[in-house]
Amino acid sequence: MDADTQTTARQEKARSAETLEEILNSDALVLTVKQAATLLDCSERSVCRACERGMIKAAKVMSMWRINKAALLEYIGIDTAA
Repeated sequence: MDADTQTTARQEKARSAETLEEILNSDALVLTVKQAATLLDCSERSVCRACERGMIKAAKVMSMWRINKAALLEYIGIDTAA
């Protein structure tokens, strides 16, 4: 891996961490599939599969999944009661 690739990877990780913090600190009650994937550190497809299987509390609005933020945080073990 050359220096440019390493720098780009670090920058992308920094952007992800920034987004993660924004997601956790937002007042939103529901999350998009992309936001949930960021929190779970997985692909958007994996989040959709988990929603389809009922593993994550979510509702399909039109053709898009909306994930309950509090339920997702509980699912991954982050305590929100504080």
